[in-house]
Amino acid sequence: MKRVAALAVQDARNIIKDPILVIAICFPFILGLTARFVLPVIQSWVLGTFQFDLSNHYPFIISLLLLMTPLWMGVLMGFILLDEKDEAVDLYFAVTPLTKSGYFMFRVFSPAVLTFFLSYIVIMLQGLVPWHVINFFPIAVMLALEAPLLSLIMVTVASNKVEGLAISKVLTLMFFTPVPPYIFHNSWTMLFGIVPFYWPAIIFMEDSNRVALLYAIGLLVHIIWLNIVMKKYLTRVS
Repeated sequence: MKRVAALAVQDARNIIKDPILVIAICFPFILGLTARFVLPVIQSWVLGTFQFDLSNHYPFIISLLLLMTPLWMGVLMGFILLDEKDEAVDLYFAVTPLTKSGYFMFRVFSPAVLTFFLSYIVIMLQGLVPWHVINFFPIAVMLALEAPLLSLIMVTVASNKVEGLAISKVLTLMFFTPVPPYIFHNSWTMLFGIVPFYWPAIIFMEDSNRVALLYAIGLLVHIIWLNIVMKKYLTRVS
């Protein structure tokens, strides 16, 4: 535990030194405050100009903002892992008391823990859509699992940061998976449920009695994806 804490402290120091990493940590605060103060201004303008009430779509907009946190944290951690992969940092930790597996577990789950708490920050700051601490918990868990999932996909598929940049752009398309179901309301849109990003957004907007079932299915999809990607990654690095 002390070794993990030491690595976490070192990461914190590196974050403070790097403006991009500082922005990454502050990004959820910016999202939440933007929703709280900027979105109502946009709503007033849209309503006055086009007679379109944007407030009816606040839950959908906030659900997309929530997805941006794991997307941002996952891609960021993916680039960090690719950097450390080029420098063979994992081989260094393999001969330390932390061990290679300990280093891997820290790198996988540290963005998950960060995303979990940062998701709560976004939902607390947005102030436009009602929410409940307990009901939001499974959503926060799913969002947390998405961060390491994205970073592991990046380092499994990409061999360097250039390839990682290309992969990150493809992964960004996952961000849009809740859009077709929200627009079309057809049964075929359930096919998007194979993508983990679909579930937190859909569940956040759900207010029926089936929400518990959606929680269970969404968590299962996330666990299956994470299990598959972790096995692929471990096979590649072993």
